[in-house]
Amino acid sequence: MKLDQPSHRVRAFPVALYLILATTYLFAIPTGESPDEPSHLQCIEQVARDSRIPVIDPQPQGDVWWARERIISGLVCAHMPLYYFMTGYTLQITGALLGQSVHFEFPPNNPVWADGQSPAMFTHASRATFFELDAPATLTLLRVESILLGLTTLWSAAVVARRLAPESPRAPPIAMMLAGGWPQFLFMSRAINNDVLAVALSVSAFAVLLDSGQPRRYIAVTALTALAILSKFTMVFTAIAVVLVYFLEAAPRERRSAYVTAGLISLFLFSALGALILLQPTLRANLEWTRATMAGIDPRAGSVAYWLDVAIVTLQSGWARFGWMSVLTPDALAYAWWALLGFSGTIGALALWRRPAGHETRFRLLLCAIWAAALIASYVSINVNRFQPQFRYIFPVIPLLAGLAAAGITTALKRHEGWQRRAAPLLGLLLLAANLWLIFAIVAPAYA
Repeated sequence: MKLDQPSHRVRAFPVALYLILATTYLFAIPTGESPDEPSHLQCIEQVARDSRIPVIDPQPQGDVWWARERIISGLVCAHMPLYYFMTGYTLQITGALLGQSVHFEFPPNNPVWADGQSPAMFTHASRATFFELDAPATLTLLRVESILLGLTTLWSAAVVARRLAPESPRAPPIAMMLAGGWPQFLFMSRAINNDVLAVALSVSAFAVLLDSGQPRRYIAVTALTALAILSKFTMVFTAIAVVLVYFLEAAPRERRSAYVTAGLISLFLFSALGALILLQPTLRANLEWTRATMAGIDPRAGSVAYWLDVAIVTLQSGWARFGWMSVLTPDALAYAWWALLGFSGTIGALALWRRPAGHETRFRLLLCAIWAAALIASYVSINVNRFQPQFRYIFPVIPLLAGLAAAGITTALKRHEGWQRRAAPLLGLLLLAANLWLIFAIVAPAYA
């Protein structure tokens, strides 16, 4: 018997969950207590003030990564500039409308941060209530912009579930709920960080790419990929995956002619992107600086123990490590989360692969594998250079993991229509409770 379609109200639950929790994290985490946020803000202010591509100014100083002269500098301004233009002009316009300065002066550094006695890098004034912000409205609007961009990941998760399991109408809301209640994603979704735009564009490209059999989609996918790379150069993994999937899909002789036009337009778009980066002096200089910075190899990268540490911290930060990775949560919760995703995702992938007459589904699973492999290779290359096992670098995998897990959950409950109907709301309540506990039992006391 075919299941009835979920109502629009059911599909709205994950969006509401995400918006409520992301807003609550906005109040819980003080300004500057997110990875690289102070430095990203320097680049945004450059655009708002000077209307130009940011440069590394002021130059980072200090021998340790957390020195004030290093983290409040132009250290990250060598990144591709699209995010900085978007947020810089947002800051410029809102600053003019509200009569506020585009510059934000960070509070003094916390003297006990270096001793490990506090997770807060800066000193923060006491607040009368939890729902009191410590930043001007201009910065809050930048965070709202980030939160809205995060909705693309929920949409992409729904698309993945729908493309992989079209006969399971309850899979998309479940996938959206898993993505919208993911603590680490929620924490970073309200950060001032170029990851938010790069991930939004990358997962959008992935969602469109999954509509296999449509040659013209490569034009849109390539455009989204080019914009993602202009937001953060590490998103080049997206281009690699797109090119590999294109040649795989267009390989059969009977298909080639249909893919030629889209392929040529995509080639033009990628060529235009390369020409822009290589011919624009500031972008070229920033690319050279990035390449030189990432050229080294961590001496520990040749040991098994090093990669075990990378794996463990990745799992921890994949669930939740807040602040500058300094506010930890119980490992048991992280491992339970990954067990849920791993178990249900495996069930989903196996069921989809074994589906009768599932050639199109198998191709989409292969597409997903290529996407994940390219992303993991990018993540490994970062950690070969330096110990940076932060799950935010592989946020584009969230829609895939959520989509496969949703397919697995609906497969496991296929004989229980009532439980299928309740799965998304129950997951939402569970993730709501987990996040509220993390916020009020761990995050709020850490920054009290």
